Amino acid sequence: MFMYIRLFGSLQIEDGQRWVGPDDLGGRKPKQLLEILLNERGRVVSKDRIVDLLWPDDLPQNAAATLDTYVSVLRRHLEPTIVRARDSRYLRRVHPGYLFDASKVEIDVDRFQALIVEGQHARDEGDLERTDHAFATAIGFYRGAYLEDEPQATWTLGPRERLERTYRDLLVATAGIATARGKFDEGLHLCEQAIAHDPTCEEAYRQAMLCSYALGRQHEALHIFQRCSRALTQALGTGPMPETEELYRRILQDTPVQQLLPQALPSLRTIQTEHIDVPFLGRQPELTFLEDAWRTSEQGVLLVTVQGEAGIGKSRLVTEFLHKSELRCGRAKCTELERDLPFSGLAAALANLLTPLNAQDAERALMAGPAVVELLPELDGKASLTPAITLPPEATRIRLLESIVAVLRALAPLVLFLDDVQWVDASTVQALGHILQRADTSPILLLTALRPAEAADNTPVRQLVDAARSAGRLRVTGLEPLPRAVLDALLPYGADPVELWAATGGHPLFLTERLRARAGERLEEAILSRCHAATLAAQRLLEAASVFERPFRPGLLAAMLGDEAALVSDVEELLARRLLLEHEGLLSFPHDLVRQTVYSSVSAPRREVLHRQALRTLESEGVPVAELASHAQAAGVWAAAVRYATAAGRQALL
Repeated sequence: MFMYIRLFGSLQIEDGQRWVGPDDLGGRKPKQLLEILLNERGRVVSKDRIVDLLWPDDLPQNAAATLDTYVSVLRRHLEPTIVRARDSRYLRRVHPGYLFDASKVEIDVDRFQALIVEGQHARDEGDLERTDHAFATAIGFYRGAYLEDEPQATWTLGPRERLERTYRDLLVATAGIATARGKFDEGLHLCEQAIAHDPTCEEAYRQAMLCSYALGRQHEALHIFQRCSRALTQALGTGPMPETEELYRRILQDTPVQQLLPQALPSLRTIQTEHIDVPFLGRQPELTFLEDAWRTSEQGVLLVTVQGEAGIGKSRLVTEFLHKSELRCGRAKCTELERDLPFSGLAAALANLLTPLNAQDAERALMAGPAVVELLPELDGKASLTPAITLPPEATRIRLLESIVAVLRALAPLVLFLDDVQWVDASTVQALGHILQRADTSPILLLTALRPAEAADNTPVRQLVDAARSAGRLRVTGLEPLPRAVLDALLPYGADPVELWAATGGHPLFLTERLRARAGERLEEAILSRCHAATLAAQRLLEAASVFERPFRPGLLAAMLGDEAALVSDVEELLARRLLLEHEGLLSFPHDLVRQTVYSSVSAPRREVLHRQALRTLESEGVPVAELASHAQAAGVWAAAVRYATAAGRQALL
């Protein structure tokens, strides 16, 4: 039996015959914790972020322990029959925080948005009756503002505003459907609901004028125009749009209503839902393969390679595996610009592994392999280390490799995941080979994802694979497009599985973009079409973001572009449209092909300017010199590019 959760209005939970309200969760903080996790359902929320959201002003003395206590309290109230935390169906501990598993939960917000998508699909097929039914049902789910019991909580503001806009647009669109079907009373009622919800919604006024006029109430239609004019003047300091004034004039002139009714049809536009999260589809054999590989690695280090073309779902598969297994993991994405920079891939993965550790684990790891601090200076100070003895370059490199192995052994069992290994640097490959040799009995899974065609040109990667195969420590799996039957799971998204498979061949990236694109568009056009639906300011922000190959802090964009207050609104819009994703305070693109498409759409002179702005900003941030070298090269600042690239090479050898 599925749990049912209402997020519209006050939080309400129905679990069989049991009802749980906002006052039945063990206190306000456990309730807020649940709302934070529900807000990010299906995604891991780090402990640090949860703590910041729960206590924005004054932290308790031991915030992490207090948070764990609240999780226990929440589990007891949500699932009073479970004995062990690991038996929870909903609240899961996944490094570096927690997630709410919504796979066995029905949530009103998700149903609301699925119905909108279903109605839009029916509308595109010309079936207005089915569209009307889907939209009307969706309206019934909106019982109040999103989590209205927390009106000022920062985690509710963005989703609440987006859902309010979606609800308003839904009312207007449904009114347009009713008008097109000749149900003018119903259309007028829906318009008045939209106006009550947003007194500045000019399209609702325009639709209401048309419905009143169609009902033979010319005076009422003219009065609605006056209401619209006053509302816009008072709230926005502006008057009605030209099309609204034109409709007013034509009603004054007693224009036959049949000539005006086509004006209802533009209201049947696409409604921007908060987001479409395409579910993880198929891949059960591949998941089982990774689970078996992990069990094998418990007997000793193992190299696993997931192969497939761009966008086939390699990263999504690994992410799903890591979420299910709840393993300690350090992960990084290799980039083409950094393939000549020593240890760039491994350094990023180690930083991802070590930075979230608590003080005790961090000290234990660094005491085991102190030379890692030479590769990651930002970790200096996390342990009381004796200054390293100066050695010749080759001896220094060996010391670093041995320290890397020692750190991984100290923290095992663990997964080290490197994505896009076709672009990995030679020094990282050498380190992986050293780990295979020196950590042979440790439970370490070296997980890589690569594109075979590009990897064929990377000699060190081929040599690493051959060495692992010879040692019996290699497992390889390849990903193909999804079979047709798997796409039946997309029916709730308004998709026709047969048509979708015929158009995309089951390619996961094409599937995702097709769900958001107009029929007949190529992939690049589909991606850019989504981008162009954003405001011009948000588009310019997205173009600036495309110069960052790795996840980045929003503050970097603010420093590059200025006007921090306006930037917040633009970032929220891009997050709502799923053109950017947020994870643990960092922003990234949903897929590198999306970033590359946006980046390629920017003119070469503007790309240079953006890289130059990024370089100036990052220079004051103290980021690794390898990253500075990449931006300097792309910006055409050759002196700086040579200087930083040389420094990166020297740093890797010291």
